[in-house]
Amino acid sequence: MIEKSIDGVTFLVFEKLLPFDGLMHTVTTRSGGVSSGAYRSLNLGLGTGDEDENVIKNYGLVSRALGFELSLLAAAKQVH
Repeated sequence: MIEKSIDGVTFLVFEKLLPFDGLMHTVTTRSGGVSSGAYRSLNLGLGTGDEDENVIKNYGLVSRALGFELSLLAAAKQVH
């Protein structure tokens, strides 16, 4: 696992997935972001109680840090 930080956004890259040409993958951490209060972090969870505007801004931070157009993002919904 490789940990990187760009413009205050910290993310993880897994070496076993690096050979796939044209695929960018990462797992973000909660470091950075514009959310405040109980959600003070890089909250990427719509529907969590955080302001949608903050979550969308956080997604913008991630896309700029990683150098991709936000419209190309593929994300998963994690259920515990």
